[in-house]
Amino acid sequence: AEAACAEATDGSGDLSALLQLTASLGPASAAVGSSHAAVVAPAAAAVPSAARGSDGGAVVAGSGSAVEQPGTGTRQAPVESSTSSFDEEVEEIAKTSVLPLLAIMMNAFLASGLISKYTSLIPESFCVMAVALVLGFVIRYRMGADSYPNYTECGFIWFDSELINFFLWPSVIFAGGWRCSTPHVLGQLPTIVLFSIMGSLMTAFVIARTSMLFHELGLHSFGGWRENFALGAVLSATEPMAAMATFTKVNLERDRPWLVALIFGESAVNTGIAILYLGVLNNMDEQPQAKILAQEMVVKFIGSMCFGCVCGLALSGPMVMAKFKGEASSEVFYIIFIPYLLYSVANEMFLSGTIACLFAGMVIRLICSAYFSESGFRTTGGFLESWAGFAGALIFVLCGASVAFIRMEHFGFCLMGLSLCVITRALVVTVCGATSNLVRICSNAREKEIISWKDMTVMSLSGTRGGITLLMAFWIDPRWCGQEAKTRIVTAAFFVVCVLLLAFGGLIGPCLRHLHMVSRQEMSKSFKFEHG
Repeated sequence: AEAACAEATDGSGDLSALLQLTASLGPASAAVGSSHAAVVAPAAAAVPSAARGSDGGAVVAGSGSAVEQPGTGTRQAPVESSTSSFDEEVEEIAKTSVLPLLAIMMNAFLASGLISKYTSLIPESFCVMAVALVLGFVIRYRMGADSYPNYTECGFIWFDSELINFFLWPSVIFAGGWRCSTPHVLGQLPTIVLFSIMGSLMTAFVIARTSMLFHELGLHSFGGWRENFALGAVLSATEPMAAMATFTKVNLERDRPWLVALIFGESAVNTGIAILYLGVLNNMDEQPQAKILAQEMVVKFIGSMCFGCVCGLALSGPMVMAKFKGEASSEVFYIIFIPYLLYSVANEMFLSGTIACLFAGMVIRLICSAYFSESGFRTTGGFLESWAGFAGALIFVLCGASVAFIRMEHFGFCLMGLSLCVITRALVVTVCGATSNLVRICSNAREKEIISWKDMTVMSLSGTRGGITLLMAFWIDPRWCGQEAKTRIVTAAFFVVCVLLLAFGGLIGPCLRHLHMVSRQEMSKSFKFEHG
């Protein structure tokens, strides 16, 4: 060090090498460094500005961000990543994210298949999520995840959330829009909008205000208005995947296609509204006026719907001009990638990717049905259904496994959330159904177009919560609500999803039978249980 100082002083040495040597010696060079401080300081001042940090500290030549050395005022540039360090990062990702995910997926699907082989009363989605939760606990302790201060620092949670948001959810919504019968959806569009917008806002408001009232009564400590309205937004998103699976088994789409279109359309639009609502809560700085909030959500809803329809028409144009028939795999792959593009662009425009993908799927299906061959249209629809089914099941797997990394506490708070979900669902279906019937009676609608109490019962049971509810809970920004509040919301969301899937999802089939909405022969062919 003394020789290097001498060479740097008379200009024959390399100052960068001197600084690197001093930093590497660390405490061992403290005595030497103090004796030559007067020598090094003028030399360091001569370093070009390009080799100095933003705060004036000297920087060693090299690539990458400079790292300041404690106690020296100097910065040392990190060495470029070598092949070995890159391989170590790849191995770490495979160990902490990919391998646990694959293990959970395979075993969850295997166990769910075995369970559904012996009973159909338990929804398959519940079986998948329950098995994934158990395996998630195994992976958690194998990874030593309890050493994390909070679950958001676990790469497994982040990996799952991003995978669901950008890779799985768009295809589920797009395939739902494709599956819906466009004439029936358009015929029920006013009722769908009424149930989704009015129902979503009513559910969120009732849950939030009731939770705040319970806080004032001293029943829990969750008292912030923003946190409670975030809870209401998360629990207001319905997902009738278990109900739709039952409808398919009993062929309800043949007997009551308008009811199936109403339930799915209401759920898809309701989820989009809830996501918009949660996005506004995540990005706001202060409590907004209810009028401004409602206006912003209506504008975003209409904008998302128009964006999805316009993009659906625009992206269908190349298929029509190229005279696609839907028989080549490349033609099907083109359609498969449409929801991912729409979802990403809509989010960049601060619109709802969920609503955009739903209406784009309806528009593209309508165009493909006119220009595709019969076999090509059937092949495309079958591939979309298979891909969406896999994505939907994988969402339950990932959400169940992710919840295993969360501390399961606040049982009383979870019961409150469950009770409010059941009560508000019955309230929303009754109020919106009565309003819709009143409008239809005034417009001289036919008797079969009136929503009966049997239809309302099925709609109430179809208001289960699913993977998107958990995903929205993970989307809450802990910077404004705090980590403890977010953990409580995620825990309540998981509890509500599990109980409603098991209770309501298992009751839909017997309810359809006892209300004589499907024949006994159809139920006997579809379900593996005997009655009486």
